[in-house]
Amino acid sequence: MRQLVKQFTLHDKKRFGRLMLTLILFLVLITAALTTMTAAKYVHSSNVMKDTYQPDTYDVPLINETVTTTADGFYTNTYLSVTPADTTDYPVYVRLALLPVWCDAQGNILGRQPMLGTDYSLSCDTAYWLYHNDGYYYCTKAVIGGQETPPLLSGAYQIVQIKAAPQEGYTLKVMVAVETIQAIGSIYENQTAAVVDAWGQQPAAAE
Repeated sequence: MRQLVKQFTLHDKKRFGRLMLTLILFLVLITAALTTMTAAKYVHSSNVMKDTYQPDTYDVPLINETVTTTADGFYTNTYLSVTPADTTDYPVYVRLALLPVWCDAQGNILGRQPMLGTDYSLSCDTAYWLYHNDGYYYCTKAVIGGQETPPLLSGAYQIVQIKAAPQEGYTLKVMVAVETIQAIGSIYENQTAAVVDAWGQQPAAAE
């Protein structure tokens, strides 16, 4: 009789142990699900949403520029602005960098970089653009997607090559690297928080 009770007790403990393990796993899964739901609800209800423009959905901004090359191969850019590709009614913030290179007709780039003031001159309209030490010009006016920014180059504000390339067959070319962020928020501070988080710079004042 004692042997049967002992066997029953051991069997019962094993069943109880399996039951407790199942219960613990169930509680872990429930906790994880609730955490996921809470996080999703927080993100959805947040005041700030950022369009990070993933590579597979990124719409490339349009670079509006007027570039001419003289008969002797000298480069001039007399107009430059940006039109963000997004067409929603939310503000889009724009920054750009100017990347001067010596380039030939096949797109080959010379190792030596053109020097400002020696190889070319640069004059920018700073009425709506601000240059930071990170190498970017920041448009101080947020624009609606599909609308053109104020020009960085226009009229007397130009990029002009003033010296021949150090190697025959090359001429100055200024490549333009553009980044845009669309930020949505209930107030202006919510919008700019997304931009500062991404770029580390305070964007334009609300229009």
